[in-house]
Amino acid sequence: MVKIVSETTEQELIDRIRDVALLKNPDIRPYRCAEVAIREVNLADIKPTTLYVLSKNLEFQRNLTATLAGHDLDPLSLSGVAELEHQGNVTGLIPPIVEVDAEHGPCLIDGAHRTYIGRQAGRSIISALWIEGVDPNYPIYAYPNDWVDIVEYDSIPAVKKHYREGDYSRLYRDISALNGSAMRAI
Repeated sequence: MVKIVSETTEQELIDRIRDVALLKNPDIRPYRCAEVAIREVNLADIKPTTLYVLSKNLEFQRNLTATLAGHDLDPLSLSGVAELEHQGNVTGLIPPIVEVDAEHGPCLIDGAHRTYIGRQAGRSIISALWIEGVDPNYPIYAYPNDWVDIVEYDSIPAVKKHYREGDYSRLYRDISALNGSAMRAI
């Protein structure tokens, strides 16, 4: 059984996202001076940055969505962080993250599985954490692709994304404090 431990406000989430650092360089905060807001986003206007989704993660997201519906929570309509407890583990659930890349426009960088499910169900609008004006020295680590390029797999494929050249991992954002991934089954 999933229990909602707490929910934050939109402003609390925005303050926390501004404090997100790079995974390999905790002194750098690419969102510190960015414009950040929760926005209604048309899925046709954003591009994913993944080439795959995992069947087991899709099943997890479907179960989570059904469970949260009993608490009047929708994973694609969040306005802050929902802290959830399951089997003694507490994890955060945040809106999908859309980062506006200077070259490629709005790109989905977190929340691909639940957004993919939403698209399959015919959903066209979601609430997303919209981040614009990111420090240009730290662009997204993978290039965007089209929704039709995403393939469902049972295990992680060899080609996961169209990564930037060089050490793309230096661009990873550490959002683990917002959406820890301890909860794996409902």
